[in-house]
Amino acid sequence: MTAGSRDISLTSVLNVRDVGGIKTTSGQAVNTGRLIRGGKPDDITREDLDVLSKEVGVTTFLDLRGPAQFERAGNSEIVRRGLARVNVPLSKRTPVQGLELDFVVGRLEAGTMGDHRASYLRFVSSSDRFKLAMETIVDQGNGAVFVHCTAGKDRTGIMVAIILSAIGVHRDDVVADYAESSRATAELVRTFFGSSPRFRQIQSTLDPELLSSYTGAAPEVMQDVLTSVDENYGSPRQYLLDLNDGTQILEDLERKLLG
Repeated sequence: MTAGSRDISLTSVLNVRDVGGIKTTSGQAVNTGRLIRGGKPDDITREDLDVLSKEVGVTTFLDLRGPAQFERAGNSEIVRRGLARVNVPLSKRTPVQGLELDFVVGRLEAGTMGDHRASYLRFVSSSDRFKLAMETIVDQGNGAVFVHCTAGKDRTGIMVAIILSAIGVHRDDVVADYAESSRATAELVRTFFGSSPRFRQIQSTLDPELLSSYTGAAPEVMQDVLTSVDENYGSPRQYLLDLNDGTQILEDLERKLLG
């Protein structure tokens, strides 16, 4: 599929696309309107929420960020509309105090923010959290679930990559879906980092490769991570099967996304 062909164009939410339309190795296409991925919808407009809820069919917003970020979004249009929000923090290291932006900018400033290989594997190691997220997705039946983090590429990226891999999407296509998030890099820098005076002060001094490793979605990163999942768990599919009630979860995922 061509990059951008699954995009859902919103003015107030970054990096939104339907996972549906990607084909499995057997040639079966993933159902559209079942799993949507994107950036944080904290400031979503009424018009954009209408697109997601009325046109796309989103019934639940699955937030993979930490509790502090989830709580700060508690006055969003989603809440006012009465739509379901579920918080399953993937990261055990997300700061519970202070802004996530301050935490990230501080690490960039210190030169300690590398690429995401290690953090993605930490997310995968949180199998109990992965299980809760998967259950949230399948518990909605055929209703669309909007899964998101901040930029919709890291926590969301590894979650979607494991799901697509487990239901039989070819690895090249899984990696290509992840890499599409790089198209949102400039907007991420402008909207997320650009709101930080501290970042604007240090931006010209940052190593461009360091910044790119954080804001981009290089395909080789996800390729390496999924290879590590193969080595550590057998395969993404086996990883899901080994979860508590994993066989049922996988069957429910296949029914929702392929049935």
